[in-house]
Amino acid sequence: MELNQECYNSQDPNDPFFSDKIIINEETEILMEESEDELIETVEPLKLLYGICMKCGQRRSYYRWCISCERKQSEENFKNWTSGNNDIDEFIKHSQFYSSGPQTFLEWIPFNRLENIKYLSKASRSTVYSAIWKDGPRILWNHQNQEYKRSKTQVLVKLYHEDQVNEILNELKIYLDCYAQDYALLIQFYGISQHPDHKAYLLIKKYAQNDSLHNYILHNFKSLDWEIKLHLLLYLAEGLKALHNSGYVHRNLNPPNVLVFENGLCAIGSYSKCRKDLSSLNAEEIFGWQRYMAPEFLRYKPYTKASDIYSFGMIMYTVGTGMIPYNKSHDDQYLTLDVCLGLRPKIPVNIPESFSELVIRCWNDEPESRPNIHEIHNTLMNWWSSIYNKCLNSTCLEFLAANDRDHIPYKKGLSGKHLQKCPEN
Repeated sequence: MELNQECYNSQDPNDPFFSDKIIINEETEILMEESEDELIETVEPLKLLYGICMKCGQRRSYYRWCISCERKQSEENFKNWTSGNNDIDEFIKHSQFYSSGPQTFLEWIPFNRLENIKYLSKASRSTVYSAIWKDGPRILWNHQNQEYKRSKTQVLVKLYHEDQVNEILNELKIYLDCYAQDYALLIQFYGISQHPDHKAYLLIKKYAQNDSLHNYILHNFKSLDWEIKLHLLLYLAEGLKALHNSGYVHRNLNPPNVLVFENGLCAIGSYSKCRKDLSSLNAEEIFGWQRYMAPEFLRYKPYTKASDIYSFGMIMYTVGTGMIPYNKSHDDQYLTLDVCLGLRPKIPVNIPESFSELVIRCWNDEPESRPNIHEIHNTLMNWWSSIYNKCLNSTCLEFLAANDRDHIPYKKGLSGKHLQKCPEN
């Protein structure tokens, strides 16, 4: 399915998908000599142009980011820090040496640079806190002071046990692989720290002001129109597309594992269960929130990208209806059998028909009959751009009409239950 180019023609610079503008150097920097047409031909379509580094004369890979200068500066700084763990040191050094922008530049963050640490939640193998990083990530290079501008930043801190170094590095590797493959919206990881007393390692990443998608829907659903709902799902699809393009499957996709930021964008919050080699599966690997699991996963069959699509369809249901799947009367003890026998949530009649049809396709019992993430992403893009650009076509009118149908009764059959406190993952 192709993008609807007729509707997707916004020239609004505030449009989050508007990427036709070209960023060049500031007036004090060296300007490229080629014409604009020649410059555009030197970069991939829809990629931004970042100009020339005034220090070394090389083309930048990101705004105020020169790979050549960054490598030199990072190497000079390697002797000034250590985590005390050789594997972590080498991983961080590798990320800095090959980083193409600030999103992939990881740091060793001394624990004393974190303050106001507050408990948020606990999962099976980690504990999550919020904290203030006194220094904050590197933002822009200050030519006058010859240093990076930084700003105090609130961060998420995920605490692991001392023996979980491989889990931390695996999650960071997946993040870097995905970012290199696809410039999608991914939650930014800043680096690693360590508690000085019990030696537990801390994974530091971007803070989500609106908490998880589960809690965001729980507290804000009545104020969400379909433009916002599709916007959330579109960005989630961006992240899942990056994972699938990199050869990974997520395996634990559900609303608590999706984070929502202050600007309404959302991203997959954890990659700890992502894997590539899924040729075998045993009972110990069944985990997560059962109501979002694909039936083949519950049958102990290998997990595939199509299994993620099933979970994505369940998230679409939650975002569209404000409910978690299945009726309260369905005990999880019996739900596995019912789902494997074909049970699916009943979709309310006030949900746009085209949206319902896509959700149902994601729930198909045959994995090969489900749409792939590229089709889902393009479909969501068409729907969202039609509303955003006020294209009064049938799709746009369908979703706008649904905004006015908040209290239509459900079709006869099994409905969902409203969101409540979710189980630990």
